[in-house]
Amino acid sequence: METSIKVTYLTSSHCVNDDRIYYHIKETLEQKGCQVSICSSYGVPEHKIENGYTVDGVKLSKKDKINWFYQQLLLLKPEVIICAEPLPILATKKYKKIHSCKIIYDVTEWYPSKKNLINLSFVNKVRRGMVLFVFNLYATYFVDGFTIGEYYKKRLYDFFYPLKPKEIISYYPKKKYVTLEPRELTKGIFKLGYSGRFSQEKGLERVFKVVDYIRIKNPSVKIILVLVGKTYDKKDDFFFKDLQEKYSELSIEIYDMVPFENFSTAISVFDVALDLRDNDFENTRCLPIKVFHYNACGIPVVYSNLKAITKGYVQSDFCMLLSPDDIEGISVHLQKFINHSEFYKQVSKDAVKEIEEGYLWEHIEEKIFDFIKK
Repeated sequence: METSIKVTYLTSSHCVNDDRIYYHIKETLEQKGCQVSICSSYGVPEHKIENGYTVDGVKLSKKDKINWFYQQLLLLKPEVIICAEPLPILATKKYKKIHSCKIIYDVTEWYPSKKNLINLSFVNKVRRGMVLFVFNLYATYFVDGFTIGEYYKKRLYDFFYPLKPKEIISYYPKKKYVTLEPRELTKGIFKLGYSGRFSQEKGLERVFKVVDYIRIKNPSVKIILVLVGKTYDKKDDFFFKDLQEKYSELSIEIYDMVPFENFSTAISVFDVALDLRDNDFENTRCLPIKVFHYNACGIPVVYSNLKAITKGYVQSDFCMLLSPDDIEGISVHLQKFINHSEFYKQVSKDAVKEIEEGYLWEHIEEKIFDFIKK
């Protein structure tokens, strides 16, 4: 058992049971003997977790959130504080004045992100974007080091803080949460899957187009679209309803979101996973977490040709990167699986092998413990 270190993870935009925070970082550090607590102002989950502290921050001002985080720190007295966003860093700055501690910024999202700038005019987007950008740089001035999910997000902090220590801790899955089992196709049936938000920006309309194209090309095969997820607002509701009406001839199975520990079971019916999100400036520099999870369950994927996947993973038959608007090109790749079941079987084996050899959480978990000990 390693020497116990008291660690508190603060987040203002993730639940306490977030998969990276709870199922990966917290579990790993506790196995190393650390005492780990999580404080979130994002809301109260349905099920309480051990050493998880929450508040519904929707109606709280930024100042109130900072004060709430500060009060939790006074109670928990951590030696190491990990922050997922710049706002909690300000609470740690105040806490550090009276308690010796190390502050780590765990960067997994762009800040500001597109979601921080929705429903604004172009001028207001620029203005608000600049304010949030400067706020982020101000807050990160007070951190002692960075754990960062991927290459492109690291570049920003390399430029502004070249002397501060950084470690890339990517989004690889833990063995216990994936199957690591190759798959075979069921004769006469081909299931194409999508998981996540049912929205236009996430590329769901393209997914419908691809599945419909495959359906028309293969009248003797039962083509099924399997969806795991939900809509988030009225705009999504209208969009999803219109899609279902437009593609009424498709066979569709819809399942609600599931807890992270059940995700592998939820996607187990997928033969191939599709993710054809917009390939814009932000998306192309964001490494999708689920690409590893799909392959770890033996499920080949077709993704938009994102730079982040090229940099942080591999391009292969089990992880095909194509233009999200190239419906015919995507369909040609999928047709290979339908026509050649043995080819699919081998690709599924290759996906599992790739993950096992280099992209499991177990390959990198020592890095985060070593980093917080520095």
